[in-house]
Amino acid sequence: MKNSNIGSQPEKNDGTRNQDRQFASAFQYKLFRALWVATMLASIATWMQNVGAGWVMLTLTPSPFMVALVQTAVTLPAFILGLPAGVMSDLINRQQLLLWTHAGMFLATGALAAVSHLGLLGPWTLLFLTFTIGCCCAVAITARQVSISDVVPRTALLHALALNSIAYNGARAVGPALAGILLAWLGSTAVFLATASIFAIVVAIQFRIDTPQPRNTATSERAFDAMLTGMRYVWHAPVLHAYFLRAILFMVCASSLWALLPVVSHDRMGFGASGYGLLLGAMGAGAVVFGAMLEPLRRRFSLDVLATASGLVFAAAILISGLSSNTVIVCISLFAGGGAWVINNSIITAAVQTVLPAWVRARAISIYMLVFQGSMAFGGALWGAVASHLNLSATLILAGIMTLCGVLYARRYPLQLGNEADVTPSMHWVEPALWSEPAPDDGPVAVQSVYRVRPEAREEFIHAIHALGITRKRDGASHWQLYRDLADPEIYVERFVVHSWAEHLRQQTRATMTDCISEEIIRKLHSGDQPIRTSHFIAQK
Repeated sequence: MKNSNIGSQPEKNDGTRNQDRQFASAFQYKLFRALWVATMLASIATWMQNVGAGWVMLTLTPSPFMVALVQTAVTLPAFILGLPAGVMSDLINRQQLLLWTHAGMFLATGALAAVSHLGLLGPWTLLFLTFTIGCCCAVAITARQVSISDVVPRTALLHALALNSIAYNGARAVGPALAGILLAWLGSTAVFLATASIFAIVVAIQFRIDTPQPRNTATSERAFDAMLTGMRYVWHAPVLHAYFLRAILFMVCASSLWALLPVVSHDRMGFGASGYGLLLGAMGAGAVVFGAMLEPLRRRFSLDVLATASGLVFAAAILISGLSSNTVIVCISLFAGGGAWVINNSIITAAVQTVLPAWVRARAISIYMLVFQGSMAFGGALWGAVASHLNLSATLILAGIMTLCGVLYARRYPLQLGNEADVTPSMHWVEPALWSEPAPDDGPVAVQSVYRVRPEAREEFIHAIHALGITRKRDGASHWQLYRDLADPEIYVERFVVHSWAEHLRQQTRATMTDCISEEIIRKLHSGDQPIRTSHFIAQK
């Protein structure tokens, strides 16, 4: 029998506060354990399929461009389906979504095993089925990430995220190694068959569990409107722009190593399938080791120092892979590169997640993942095309130098974690006085506030009210403007427009404690005997 409350209570609680128990505390929750196991298995299967596809493509065609297109087929679906995946994660039961997406991955990998066994697998069939798996994976990743906050309390969330990172990065080490062994001993059909079997286990796990779906103010939104709302939020959140730019600067160039690693293994190192698994395993092992060390490192160094240092280390790993053919040196550099990869990406992801309120988190995270995977897809195709015209060493050296330049330029955009007040709903808006309640779809709605500001406070007021205008547009306004009265220089009128009455009601629930503080500052700048006068208007049709 499914129990929607099973994840909200730990099996035991002895009140211990030591750090080791805190790190493991998320495992007290049954639903989190089930999700963690499903995440680990699905990630292992995904990595096995990716490695198998990359190596099989190399046996089907010697073209670096076609080999690099495998990574594009894996990552491009996230670019195409990123935002719809976030909307679906807000509007559809997430566990049902995870069940159907993993069932799709099971069917696609089963088809790969069948056509491979029959000798019918060609480059474009491989790319098509890999792309199909990527589409299912793109939707599943967003639902899985958001589901973590559904099954553990806020006090255990950081521990759960850390354990989830260990699952992903452990899979990055185990999956390629298993794929390499199976490729060397039994061939590509065995890899795809094993992958399908693991996905079947994940489907069975997802069928037996159900996470509680939290109340979400977006449930009454139409899917297309919800998508536009998420896009509008990100568009009017300058802090997200800086973090997204940092991700793009790093990913586009750093993706060269992931895209061209099969070529490095085969052409430069002279390895077979097991050797390719060794190189990927070195990166995965580095990711696990340094992922476990991330929290102690964050206590000692700032986020900017860690992001810059990890970016420089990854740039060095790219350069060494292009310059050296020594197995030990390359494996050590890839081990360090894997650790640098997880540190850099974890820091940017943490910075993004901590500035997002719950009502838009899934959609904004999906846009971030869209940027992440889109950069990977574009970078993979770009560096594959470059390698087709230049030799492999020259391509990796160029990519390493470009990564180095991007890391140094990104220092212009500092990283920091968001405050609790940035995401905590304030519910401070006063209910408007209405002579009749409009229908939800009535609109547009115009909201007007009149302020009186003394001349000496004018500059501070204008700065504060324009910052508030960005917040209004971020939370739902399609238009915002500040006007001054030509007859009275102390009178200012703020007016913003929302496309419907329902959207204006949702806008009221989206304000945070930080927004409340900003509005309090503006209220203190208002002078005169009368309070700020706010009026609501609706379009007459």
